[in-house]
Amino acid sequence: ALMEDPPPLRRPKCGAFEYAVPIGSTTPGRLKPLLSAQSRFQPASLLALPAQLEAQAGQGVSWSEENERMLRLSFRLKSFTWEPDFDEPWLRGLRHAPRLPDVIVLSSGLWDMLYPPDLDPLKGVAAFNRSLTTFVSSLLRSLSLAGSRIGQNVRNASPINLETPQRDLELRGPAPRPRLVWMSVGAISEGKLPQWKRTRMTAALSAEYNVVAANILRDTGIHMVDVFSTTAAKPHLSSDGVHYPGRVSKQIAQAVIGAICTAKPPTMPEQSRRHRRLRR
Repeated sequence: ALMEDPPPLRRPKCGAFEYAVPIGSTTPGRLKPLLSAQSRFQPASLLALPAQLEAQAGQGVSWSEENERMLRLSFRLKSFTWEPDFDEPWLRGLRHAPRLPDVIVLSSGLWDMLYPPDLDPLKGVAAFNRSLTTFVSSLLRSLSLAGSRIGQNVRNASPINLETPQRDLELRGPAPRPRLVWMSVGAISEGKLPQWKRTRMTAALSAEYNVVAANILRDTGIHMVDVFSTTAAKPHLSSDGVHYPGRVSKQIAQAVIGAICTAKPPTMPEQSRRHRRLRR
């Protein structure tokens, strides 16, 4: 894992990790070492695995990305919904990545709520609105540009001829966009919060943040998982007013997995137009 000191408190936290496991294998997965803070400026899910991973400790098992289908789970931490020092390099890396991830799971809002402008909760809601609007529009634009570039590379590598099947022609548009899943802000369990946080974080504010997010995400193809309802039903199970370990976290994880498995990947507008042209 990569330890970092993110804003605003600059306390050491796990900033990134990457876990990989062969699909359809009983071989245990491995955490991939992230050795450099430079990985903060790359999409973690696109960091290259070594061609050959070292032997599984204590078991003498090894596997490589070359001969295994890999499931790769990557995590990146940032504090605020729009954080230019993090987001701009990360999105730039995404635009130039050799391939797009299959799924991106996103969530933010708690730190925006805890540290609003001028410590004013109402200003926090408005700032979150602006930040999420900026982030979502920048993400969708980056994915669209990356998909077009990757699709162009595929077309250049495989010229179209008169014998090319129609289905293959359609697949040579922009690369499909990843499934995008947004986890809503969980309900704050106010009685579990330390006193100093109670004027800044409430379940009612969580609900307001989620209304803002729902309005922004509407018609974007981003699937929203309702974390709020799950946590609001069990405030007594929060450990600190914000986090819900144990069975609540497992329930949320199952909801996210369900969203990933059932959500239909949206088609990029550019891809749709190209498909219509190819069918004429």
